[in-house]
Amino acid sequence: KGHNTIIYGLWPDGDAAARIRDIGLKYLGDLAESSYNLHLTLEYIGDLSDNVDNLDSLLTSQLSLALGWVTKYGCVPITGVVNGTGKFSPDASGKVPIYLTVDSKGLSYLKYTICSILDGVAGIESDTEHGFIPHITLGYIDSMSGMMDIEFDPFPISFDSITLAIGDSHI
Repeated sequence: KGHNTIIYGLWPDGDAAARIRDIGLKYLGDLAESSYNLHLTLEYIGDLSDNVDNLDSLLTSQLSLALGWVTKYGCVPITGVVNGTGKFSPDASGKVPIYLTVDSKGLSYLKYTICSILDGVAGIESDTEHGFIPHITLGYIDSMSGMMDIEFDPFPISFDSITLAIGDSHI
């Protein structure tokens, strides 16, 4: 808890979430994300404090409309396989995100669809600075040299709905 961002994301099914959490605890201990926080970000909209004026009922309605449209027209459920690991460069606080990769044919299309709808319906432009690496963050470590070999057998994952997360609230 305690997130200060606005995202569209996918939260994994219960079995996959439990396996991801177990892997996180095994390798990261107390640094592992809680089960509640395990998700795959489709679109980062922004920091909550930077978007306070945009969070009026109209914008929330538009975002909910976009979410409903994607769900209605069959972009979910999404299935795939958790099958790899990685790390990103340190975030603004100096912490290094450690993640598991998700391989699924449907994720790139779903991300593209969400971004197109957000731009067309709500006027929110996508971040074009980075590519899309489908992943679920296990946790954050203190240094780039702290990466360990994380070993696990690939396992299935599914996502049955798209969630708009505003801070710790999920819509």
